[in-house]
Amino acid sequence: MKQLFFCIFILLSSFSAIAQTQETYQEHYQEAYEFANTGYDSISIYKSFYLLAYAANQACSHHRALHGYLQAQKYATDSAAYIDVNKNIANTFFNFGNYKKAKKITQQNIDFLQRHQSFKDLSYAYNLKGRILLEEKKESALPVLRQALGLRQKYAPERVTGIYESLAQAFFRFRAYDSAAYYQHQIITRLPTNAPTDKQAYHYATLAKYLSFDRRPDKALLWLQRAEQICCRQAEPALFVAQARALWQWASQNAQGAQADFKRLDSLMSAAMQAKTHLIDKRALNKKHIRLYRDILQAAALPTALHDKYAAKLEAAQAWYANYSQHLATQDQRRAQALAAQLAQARTQRWYGTRLPLYLGLGAVLLLAWFIYKGWQQRLLPEQRQLQHEKALIKTLRQKLGRQLSTNETQLATLMYRGKSFAELAALLGTNRDKVKYHAKKLADEARIESLFQFVTDFKAQRQKKPALKFWVKQPSGQTP
Repeated sequence: MKQLFFCIFILLSSFSAIAQTQETYQEHYQEAYEFANTGYDSISIYKSFYLLAYAANQACSHHRALHGYLQAQKYATDSAAYIDVNKNIANTFFNFGNYKKAKKITQQNIDFLQRHQSFKDLSYAYNLKGRILLEEKKESALPVLRQALGLRQKYAPERVTGIYESLAQAFFRFRAYDSAAYYQHQIITRLPTNAPTDKQAYHYATLAKYLSFDRRPDKALLWLQRAEQICCRQAEPALFVAQARALWQWASQNAQGAQADFKRLDSLMSAAMQAKTHLIDKRALNKKHIRLYRDILQAAALPTALHDKYAAKLEAAQAWYANYSQHLATQDQRRAQALAAQLAQARTQRWYGTRLPLYLGLGAVLLLAWFIYKGWQQRLLPEQRQLQHEKALIKTLRQKLGRQLSTNETQLATLMYRGKSFAELAALLGTNRDKVKYHAKKLADEARIESLFQFVTDFKAQRQKKPALKFWVKQPSGQTP
């Protein structure tokens, strides 16, 4: 129960990580770190590090996120959890621009998912690989994204819009404007009726931009007007609407109107940046500015003065983006150092001192809880007591093996504890008797015990002979101690 409440707390806090102060994030990280190092099982430790890494990613603390994901990977209970963490590691490298490592890890995921025929997850891996290749300005992104689209349409059609958006951006980047407009229109046709208004405005304006580049200004105007009729709640979608208006003016050969709309766009971008106070928000908005400037520079036959102006703005935006990223990385490193020092101090702090009465009171409460728990154990039904014994057996085997038992190994030991013969085990596990004996022998050799059957028998006998704790506990009527 403690693990469940803790994971829910970290998950909820992660969604507001951008708005949190660095001090609050540090407290959450310390709590998660201490819990992960005192967790009761691999699953809870895995979840704590996984959710912690997610929160760190939201706060642009990419190094902390990588550390959390790598720790979670150590406690992954199966290959699916391992690959899920690996996917997030690749995304983290992609987010802070290390495309080489992101591509390498993504390719590892693709190879694994192909072998295991996990086609839905494979579509996400191909999509990420396509986005990486697109950032590297490689046209090989297009066939990769088409592979992702084919898989997504077949195995996860409800999530196909993400691939459409990647394909639309890729075709636009490589100047295939008709295809870009086609896939952008596919996104709009699949927008739910209750989609956020900002999202609708963004997609309408983006389609208007693609149609303007494809020399279809009449159709572009229809979508531009739909975008302008929406009152955007945030500044970012309004920037894309203003950009679409300026580019439509240029495509309509209205140079004077385009110049006025470009000035209005510059003013909106400047005001949006001034409204941001946090480095994380400034960095995110700066990335959108880079895209806006890059798209403008892609317009055909821009006057030299206008081209040079936006080329300079693009260069400045890229420099600011690198600057914000460096500042965030420095803050991340300082937080890590401060946290390491704080944890080291906590480990060396003497357990007694000014908090001695608190520790004594806590010890008394725990002792009382232990007596109550032992008394409750006396009231357990035989089935409940047997279930506890089976869990203890699995825990003992896990300690001897030094690893988690697989599902089949757990079933084998549990059924053997219940007194099933090898023939019955074979029937219940859907195999033959020789294979059951083989797996039992293999497990015994790995655990360095003479015989799994004898070990389970002795364990069961020892549990049954274990004296009951009587003290003041009253036995339920009709039962013997």
